[in-house]
Parts: sequence; structure tokens; C-alpha cells
Amino acid sequence: MKKALGIVLIIILLGIGAFFGYRYMKSMDIEVEKAELYQLLYVSGEDIKQVDLSTNAYEQLATKKYIPETLLKDLGFLMNYDEAENKISLVSYDTLMRYDLNSQELSYDGNVTPMKNPPVQVSDIFYFAEEDFGDGANIGWYVNDQRKILMALNNKADYSKSSTVDKGQLYAEPSNQSGINAKLDGYSNVFVGETVDGFVEVVTDQLIHGYVEAPLLNEAKIYQTILEPKLIFTYTDEPVNLTWEAVYSRNPNTDKIPEMKGLNVISPTWMSLADSEGNINSKLVSQSYTKWAKDKGYEIWPLISNDFKPERTSNFLRSTSARETFIAELLNISLDNGFDGINIDFENVFLEDKDALSQFVAELSQTLRQHDLTVSMDVTVIGGSDNWSRCYDRAVIGHYVDYLMIMAYDQYWAASPVSGPVAAYDWVSTKMDEILQVVPAHKLVLGMPTYMRIWKETPSLEKANAMKAKSETLSMNRLARLMEETEFNFIWDEKGQHYYIGYIKDNILTKIWVENGKSIRAKTAYARENQLAGVATWRRGFETQDIWGIIEEELNK
Repeated sequence: MKKALGIVLIIILLGIGAFFGYRYMKSMDIEVEKAELYQLLYVSGEDIKQVDLSTNAYEQLATKKYIPETLLKDLGFLMNYDEAENKISLVSYDTLMRYDLNSQELSYDGNVTPMKNPPVQVSDIFYFAEEDFGDGANIGWYVNDQRKILMALNNKADYSKSSTVDKGQLYAEPSNQSGINAKLDGYSNVFVGETVDGFVEVVTDQLIHGYVEAPLLNEAKIYQTILEPKLIFTYTDEPVNLTWEAVYSRNPNTDKIPEMKGLNVISPTWMSLADSEGNINSKLVSQSYTKWAKDKGYEIWPLISNDFKPERTSNFLRSTSARETFIAELLNISLDNGFDGINIDFENVFLEDKDALSQFVAELSQTLRQHDLTVSMDVTVIGGSDNWSRCYDRAVIGHYVDYLMIMAYDQYWAASPVSGPVAAYDWVSTKMDEILQVVPAHKLVLGMPTYMRIWKETPSLEKANAMKAKSETLSMNRLARLMEETEFNFIWDEKGQHYYIGYIKDNILTKIWVENGKSIRAKTAYARENQLAGVATWRRGFETQDIWGIIEEELNK
């Protein structure tokens, strides 16, 4: 609420004071002429916000009690208006509402009914009837007909504080020597701002601004969400220990998969977005593999990707019907095959589709959550390119999914012109520290590579005093086999928490930043020490057998 001191004063002075003047806000007995524009103020988060309305809109909204989209967004809803299909989608953590403006139907968590209260659009802002949200909406409305102001206060807005004053004076300044804006006789609702010199800044439900003596203010209440939560994901004490299974055939030979001690989740790469209409390619889904995983005690969260096709993804994300098709089909596949969860892997997405991606993930998460399916999503670390990093709103996505899987690799990618490690500890810890600023630790899973790269450098023939670098992927188990043939000189890098190999052969400088049990231990320890939800490894089959015991030991210390 620290912002409230300036924001409340500015809004009231400019918004309301423009009609009446600050000195005339002392009482409610002032006669005012009818204004050309009416106002709607709403309290949400740390701000008091204002929307100008036409006279007719004010009369309609004040009578019907409609909620502006801006207020809903501040209270945890994402909204998408599909102009081509004339559909509006509203989604919160556990509520999904779709307004079909053509058919005049409202879908509430999948239940379709005739639309009783069509949304009202005023100055490009949609307003939604409070009664559409049922008994859980809990919105306080304050209508000041004299000042032509309608105030909407959600009694559960994030960080908004509401309190009461039984009696006292509302001073113009934080001093009992200043002028009095109003007398607070009897029970008065106030919205709480900053404390200054023993006085608390407040705005009354009659929209009068001022200061009350702190001892007179009853205990402030802090509220959280627009709707009473219907479903809450239960996090267990057992850390997530997941590995991805890259699948290239329908029925891989599970007899050849060795024991993975401590593993509790496996994610086979079975499905992808087939087209922009929302159809799913699920040909690789294997019931025999699912049975094998269940028999081993693993939960199964199959991965579904967008095939890294940005154009296809963009068209899909912007179509309400395509998203509906995808979500319905994925839910059916998941229930028919007994999946425990889903892992979303949408990469190479246009930056301009950032909000659309968040909307889709929220809609999918809400639907799967109704059926006790765990939802996780893979994202890169903060920074990097538009399509591969900046396209993710990690804070928003992190709110809606159960787990955010951080692909803490590649620090130096395969086509990098400069050689370097895939995931040095100092880089990983720095990047994870950044994400911890926007997503809570209990939702974060640290993704670790079970591979590295062999870098070969030769003098550049195009640029002076420069080397040309090329790389190829090297798995942990392949390095182990190479070590049986070649004696390498390992140098420990304390900062990166990994070994380094460098040698010259046939006039080529070869460099390897090693990923092995020791580097995996350091990163797993980071996850444990920072109370992350767990770790994940890309991918099964690249590892050496020792890492399973190392991960289990470190996670459960």
C-alpha cells in the first residue's frame, strides 16, 4: 500500500477534485451540477484506479453492478477477446468462463447456459455482471449518486486492506491541528494507506480522503482473490525428481531401461500440436510404457510440445475454438490413458504472443486441475532471445501451473560462435536467483543437463586474432566410454563446479566443460538449499548410472 499515498491523492485531486475542488471534499452536503462524465473508481492491489463512463453506462452499471475487465485482471483473471470469433475468455486459477457473444451462451467451467447478462463494452473496456461469478464474488459496491461516482471494492483483492473506524475525525493532513474533512461517527468503512506520524491515510466508502489517528483504526484485513478457491493443489514434502524420456518409436523397449533410484516422475515426449486448429499428434502414446512406469512407482506426466513452430503456434493461440479443441482432446487423452499430469513444452514462440501463451496455459491448467492432473511447464531462464526466452511471462505462468520447470541450459548453445559450458554452477545459480524473485520456490523445478559439448576450435580465416568454434553434443555415458580409450587431464573449476578438459590434437584445440555426478550434485544441492520443488534431468539415456543415487541423496539430505 506504500504507493497509495501518492496514487490516492493524485486520483482524487485530478479525478474527483476536477469537479469539486479539494477544499470542497469535506462533507457530503455539497450541491454539484450534473457532470458530463461519470466515474468508476475501484480499489485493487496497491492502487485506486479510475475509469470514465458515459451517463447511460453509469446508470446501467450502477444498477446491474458490472465489473470492469481491468478490475478482474488485477484480481487474478486473464482475459482474451477473440474478435474474429466474437468470444471472450476469462480464466483464474480455478475458474474458466467463456462468453460466446454470437450464440449468447456462457460456459462456466464447461457448463453451458444461456447468457443472462451479456458483457457491456464502454470505451473499449468490457464489463461483466457480478452475478455471473456466483456467490463467491464478494464485491463491495459503493454508489455516491451526488458525486456521480460508483466504487467497486473487491473484498479479497491482493494486498488491498480494508478496515473500520467506530468514531473520530477525518483530518485533511496527518495532524489533529489540520482541517477536518469529515466526522466519522458510527461504523465507517475505510480503505487503508500509509501510516504517517501516528496517523493512517484512508479513503472512506464515501470516497473522502484524509487521515485518522492510528489507535482509532480497527485491525486491517488483507484479502487475496476474487472468488472463494474451489481447488487448491496440495504440495507434498517429497521433492520432484523427474526425467524426460525422448521417444522416437511407439513402444520403446523398457526392459533395457536400468533402475533409476529415487526417480518419482517420468515425462515421455509423446505429443505435439499438429496444426493451428488445435488438433494433437498423439501417435507415440504407449499404454505399455505407461503400465511399465506405473509398475515402477513413477508418476507419468507426458510432454506435449508445439513442435517449435512459431507461425502455427501463433495462429493456434489466437483462436478460442482452437484452444478449446486442444484442451478437450488433451484432457480425453490424459484420462483415457491414466496420466498423472502433463508437461507443457511450448518453445520458439513469437514475443507478440506472450500474453496469448499465458492465457492458453491458464485455460489448460484450470481445466486439467478439475480432474486432478498435475500441470507443469518448461521455460528457459530469464534473458536471451525474443522467441526462446522473452516470450514467457514467468510470473503469470508460474501462478497458474503447479510446477514451472526451468531449463537451466544451454548457457552456450550448440551454434554459439564462442565455446563454453552448457550449465556452469555460477551461471545456473545466478539465473535461478533471478527467477526466485518472480516465482515462489515451491513451484520451481531445476532442470539439469545430462550432456555437455565437445568444442573444437580452429583459427578463423575471416577475422583477425579469433577462433572459430564448432560443437557436437556429448552425453555423460559417451564421455565415460571415451575415458576408457583416452587419458584426459581433468581440471576442476571451483566457480563453475565442474571439470574442464582441454587438449590440442591435429592442430585443433578441443575443449569440454564436463557434466558428471559432481556437477549434478552441486546443482541438486542448490535446489535443496533454496527449497525448490525438486529437479529434472534432460534426458534419460544420456546419464551415467551414478547420478540417480547422487540426486536422491542430495534432495533428501
